[in-house]
Amino acid sequence: MVDVQRWYTSAQFQKSALHLLIVLALGQGVVAIWFRDGDFEWHRNYGQQFLERQEKRDHYPPARGFMDVPLALTPYVVARAISYVLCIAALVLCWQTWSKLGHREFTVTPSIAFAAGVFAVGIMLPFLLRDLDECGLQIFLLTLLTLGGWALARGRSWQAGLFLATAASYKAVPIIVLPFLVWKRQWRAAGWMVAFLALWSAAPALYNGWDYNVQAHQRWIAESRRLKEAKQAYPSLLDREPQLIYNVSLYALIARNLETYPAGLSPPHSLYVDHPLFFQFGNLEPAAAYYVMHGILGVIALAFLWRTRLRPSLSASKGQSRALRWRSGSDLPAEWAAVCAFCTLVSPLCWKQHLIVLLPCAFLVWRRVLSEATPLRWHWAVLGVVTFISLAGRRSIVGDFSDVMLSYKFDTLAMLTLLVWTLTPHGNEQAQG
Repeated sequence: MVDVQRWYTSAQFQKSALHLLIVLALGQGVVAIWFRDGDFEWHRNYGQQFLERQEKRDHYPPARGFMDVPLALTPYVVARAISYVLCIAALVLCWQTWSKLGHREFTVTPSIAFAAGVFAVGIMLPFLLRDLDECGLQIFLLTLLTLGGWALARGRSWQAGLFLATAASYKAVPIIVLPFLVWKRQWRAAGWMVAFLALWSAAPALYNGWDYNVQAHQRWIAESRRLKEAKQAYPSLLDREPQLIYNVSLYALIARNLETYPAGLSPPHSLYVDHPLFFQFGNLEPAAAYYVMHGILGVIALAFLWRTRLRPSLSASKGQSRALRWRSGSDLPAEWAAVCAFCTLVSPLCWKQHLIVLLPCAFLVWRRVLSEATPLRWHWAVLGVVTFISLAGRRSIVGDFSDVMLSYKFDTLAMLTLLVWTLTPHGNEQAQG
């Protein structure tokens, strides 16, 4: 490592940043615990409905209701306080784990790693604060995915399977990790993930009985099929919730540019924004837009599979399999950060707080930029644009124009920039501190 002193490697910066983060966590804690409700209250009610054996159509796996039971059994403010403290601890654990994973790409000093973490929090701050309002519901998902990747990197297949199966039971979309493990020939981890998925699927029967558990899974599958058969390019929950501009998923980004949403309706179409800077581009019929959108997603999936294919390593011993080389090599951190990102971006419904799952991508990108011997101006320019989009797209700052920004999915494009940058070979043969 080359030791070059810069302002972000100084002890004064570290001290000031640490104090600022502590004050931020404490202040946000007061707001989140006593002055917010949101999705946390929804999941607390979901746990109560599980206890009362209420039949309900929902897009969450039945095991999530089982997981939400502790929220229902604890006094509301106490539950929020416990969840908030745990999510702050989980964030620290994520930073420590990704710092270790980052060393597999290339080594940096602790001061660089700390600065990268601080700047990653800065660039993702609106998404982080929004999730902290919910007492860290998406941070817990990120933590499960992070621990799964760390267990995989250390060859702890059963631990990886446990964490990843729990993530896929907490929220269905992380099931995409399973085919990725197969693609990377991580057979043991994939097998353990399947086994623990079976256990999580059976777990609700401990309270509600086997027959009710089977019926709950049948309702969940039927609801998933109903949503899929609607063939909406721009996803929604149909009669339960309309299409919303707040959806920042890849589905919504693509569909918004394939379809035209009519003006002049009464009431107005939920995706039409009455603003002079609101423009629409594509005008496909709904069915055509649906199939074109899935075709584009298929191309993205194939590009990701090609980028993450197992390649021979000249520096590895001849006796090592390619799968083992990947697990112990320098490609795992970036590829696993991308997997985490896709676990939220390819969710049909993705709100701003869900984007906090891209925090590892932001961390790895900042880690590379801060360790450059000669920082490139365009790197700083791109990060500046991403930061501006992230921080400025709030109604309190830009007023009604925030709806226009949401319509164009600027947040999604900014996060895709970090994702693509993460997957781009970095070329850091030597890092500095």
